[in-house]
Formats: sequence, C-alpha cells, structure tokens
Amino acid sequence: MFRHGVVPGTTPGETVQEVAACAARVIGSVEQSLTEGDVVLVAHGHLLRVLATVWLDQAPTDGARLLLDPASTSRLGVEHGVRAVAAWNVPAA
Repeated sequence: MFRHGVVPGTTPGETVQEVAACAARVIGSVEQSLTEGDVVLVAHGHLLRVLATVWLDQAPTDGARLLLDPASTSRLGVEHGVRAVAAWNVPAA
C-alpha cells in the first residue's frame, strides 16, 4: 500500500521527486506481474500523471502536461520493447 497526502509542517506535502520515487516503487512492485498479464492501478490523478512520466523515463514535472479527468482510464504498455502510452484519459462509458 502506498500512501500519499498532505503532510503537516513547513512543506505542504511531498515534492514531485518524492512522488516520482513512490511511483517508481509502484512500478517495481508490479513488474513481475506485468509479465503474466495486465495490472490495474487506481490512484489520484496527480500520482498517476507522475507515474506515467516515470514509466516513460521522462522528468516527473512533465506530468503537469498530461491532463487526466476524474474516472477516466489510461493504459501504459510496451511497443517493440519501448515503454509507451497505449491510451490516455479515456472517458468513463
């Protein structure tokens, strides 16, 4: 279980780098399962946007460029051995 939220104190929460580190741990924890089939992750949009950047090996701040609506679905995948976005921000049916 990975927990995120606003932490009381001088900083109003996690830095984008801390969120990216958590996203990398999430990806690492499901990598074995990905060889066996699909894995579903459910989280808040900001974490999912950063997770996508980590998946793509991009700067986590680039997540700000990935719009993500509530209750939408996205799919990360691999194409010819390269991590890719297969679908993004697909509205709920």
